[in-house]
Amino acid sequence: MTGQPPVTNPNLVSPDAPIVKKNMAIAALCLTIVASLLIILGFFLASKDGAAALSNLDVDAAQAADTKRLIFLALASVLNLVAFILGLIALIKSRPKTMPLIIFLVVIFLPSIATGIGTVIQNSMVHV
Repeated sequence: MTGQPPVTNPNLVSPDAPIVKKNMAIAALCLTIVASLLIILGFFLASKDGAAALSNLDVDAAQAADTKRLIFLALASVLNLVAFILGLIALIKSRPKTMPLIIFLVVIFLPSIATGIGTVIQNSMVHV
């Protein structure tokens, strides 16, 4: 009525912000789970092909199997990088930090656990 814009408080947070931060944390968790499955799948496929190549003493097939494993690891590392960034943003921005902190720790430690599981699978299939 006076012709001036309404006064807004810049310190107020929009009501959608906690939901967005929660969704970012859950997206980070989903990306980490997919990346961990890719790590385990890469080790499994590489060990399957590598064991067949070692039994036939085929060096080229063994290198192709290792290349397949490296491709899966590279794809998983890109997904983990995105998950790490999303988890870190969700951890910094959210006010109750319990769930984003747990998800951030999962984002950090799950890929190394998946790599350990993949190494055990590979060693058991190749019999090293």
